Amino acid sequence: MRRDLSAALKTGAVDDGLSQVVKDGTWLKLHRQFLPTAPVPAGFGS
Repeated sequence: MRRDLSAALKTGAVDDGLSQVVKDGTWLKLHRQFLPTAPVPAGFGS
């Protein structure tokens, strides 16, 4: 997943807003909110 996300960021498929969300760690909060039973993607901490 993380590799796909990095590729999307590089190709511009993901907008700047989501890029900032990932950078500031909000991604982890969103992940927990919407996918509470899914494993946290590697590299996002715990």
